[in-house]
Amino acid sequence: MHTSQHYYTTQLEDYIQNLYHSLGIFVPEQMNIMKVTQKLNIWIYFAPMGSCAIERNGLASIVIDNRQPPQEQFEDFGHELAHLLYHAGNQLHMPKMFLDYQEAKAQSFAMHFCIPTFMLQKLSLPYSRLEAIYLISTTFNVTPELAEKRLEHYEQRILTSRFHDIVRAEYAV
Repeated sequence: MHTSQHYYTTQLEDYIQNLYHSLGIFVPEQMNIMKVTQKLNIWIYFAPMGSCAIERNGLASIVIDNRQPPQEQFEDFGHELAHLLYHAGNQLHMPKMFLDYQEAKAQSFAMHFCIPTFMLQKLSLPYSRLEAIYLISTTFNVTPELAEKRLEHYEQRILTSRFHDIVRAEYAV
């Protein structure tokens, strides 16, 4: 896979990079739920119930479904962390359209949190799509489904960056 000379990061990608760096996390091997929750002062519970995030009286907690495999637990953690960092209000009492919006934002955050761009860019991705998905999945300890979705998103961002470079070159005359 080829990368562009310039990769224009999004605000979300920059936010996640800054978040990880502020936690002293720079490589995939350092990424783990316990380290993140400890540094962010979030209580974490593993229980046989659906994953969820709760904030009461300034105390943030995340419950992770312990019946799921570790890869899905990490993905759920990224999703629930997004709710704590970005969202306010009780989802039981909000309009469906706003709930859907929050869920879409949490899914996007989780994808980038679990596979951060600044770490993904350092991988030498194989040309074979299946091998690239496998490498991302094993490097970041995520499901192949999330790895494939993230790879597609990353490729789109590379194409967008190339397009911006071409447009800039055209108008730089």
